[in-house]
Amino acid sequence: MAVEVTMPKLGLTMSEGLLARWLVGDGEHVTKGQPIFEIETDKACVEAEAVADGVLWMAVEAGSVIPVMGLVGYILAPGEKMPETGLLASQGELTGAGGAEKAGTRRVEGQPSRPLASPGARRRAQELEVDISQVTGAGEGGRVTLADVKAFAAVAQTAVDASQGTQGQPAARELRASPLAKRMAREVGLDLAAVQGTGPGGRITRQDVELALAEPEQSGVDLVSVSGAGISPTSDEGPPEGDLVPLSGVRAVIAERMLASAQGTAAVTLTTTVDATDLVALRDRLNEGLGEEPSVRVSYNDILIKILAAALKEFPYMNAHQEEDGVRLLPYVHVGLAVDTERGLLVVVVRDADQKSIPDISHETNDKAQQAMAGTITPDELSGGTFTLTNLGAFGVEAFTPIINPPEVAVLGVGRIQPAPMVYQGGIALRQSMALSLTFDHRLIDGAPAARFLARVQELIEKPHMMLGE
Repeated sequence: MAVEVTMPKLGLTMSEGLLARWLVGDGEHVTKGQPIFEIETDKACVEAEAVADGVLWMAVEAGSVIPVMGLVGYILAPGEKMPETGLLASQGELTGAGGAEKAGTRRVEGQPSRPLASPGARRRAQELEVDISQVTGAGEGGRVTLADVKAFAAVAQTAVDASQGTQGQPAARELRASPLAKRMAREVGLDLAAVQGTGPGGRITRQDVELALAEPEQSGVDLVSVSGAGISPTSDEGPPEGDLVPLSGVRAVIAERMLASAQGTAAVTLTTTVDATDLVALRDRLNEGLGEEPSVRVSYNDILIKILAAALKEFPYMNAHQEEDGVRLLPYVHVGLAVDTERGLLVVVVRDADQKSIPDISHETNDKAQQAMAGTITPDELSGGTFTLTNLGAFGVEAFTPIINPPEVAVLGVGRIQPAPMVYQGGIALRQSMALSLTFDHRLIDGAPAARFLARVQELIEKPHMMLGE
């Protein structure tokens, strides 16, 4: 019996996942527990395992975005054919990186299913504008293969050629074009009668229109008007140089959330410079005898997380989430730390940071940062933060304007620590200077309360012994 392979739910907040990569080939034998594909969510990248022994049949291509519990394939017993009824019916179309149709996840008993076809066959059918439901599959279980699609298109084209006039004189050609090709031609004033169709039955496709537009002396279309319609003509110099990196997966989510934050908040940033000399001394003292291995040493971020947790307990209006009906002041302090990874910016969360010691925070942030960079961290470990810390000091940045991480109401940016002349004990001395940038949503927090919070953070940085009760 066919066993469905679906997109698993990896965390409470996960609604869909990107099938980033198949780890086995279509039609290969898999064993239960074997990793078969990689999932990339907005928070993590993890492997999904086979739920049974058998032969894998892929229903979607790598790069597809699938809803939680959505179908990605089947596992069949050797020699087993796909069932003809009871398959998953489409809930609609999902678009992945390749733009192909994806199967849905709702079970509808007895309702006809989409034709069983390989991902490559579906992609080629789209390119040739072939109705894949008309193609007879020669693969196992009636599966439509790439070769089936090509053969169908070739037969259709042969039939068109045979229907042309005798004695080498073709009959008047019936104008057939896809809806997209017609719209493109209409927008730029292109006469489709002058376009040679290469689709099945001589149908004019999008590619045919683009090819005609690339030859202005034949199409008679003004290139200026073409560009204005949003269609870029091909020049003799070829396509633009450089690689196009699509916004997908984590990068797309980051872009969406940052835009939503910038457009959906009344962001105001307060900046100040603090004397971090005692903070540096505290870190040195905590790291005495620990060696030089970064994984065992306390970082400035670890101490700053503890300082922020202490300040957030005193100023609960900064430790909050924005909701539809107002602002929810949260009874716990979960401080998020922005981590730079190859997959983009991820925020690891230290839960109940106010109740943990600096060494405990250090061990936790190091472990979670390593998991985030390796892509093995779970979505739940990247969610639920009440306030975020982002530090670009390691990159030599002195100060910057951080962006709020919704639904949080504020974020603190930290710049590099560097020697600078500062007023100290009534005179000028060379001290360790550090810039702080507090961005907050002015709709929810006024400037004066935000400034008081920032002043308290500054005080705890300059006198960290107050936080430690020394």
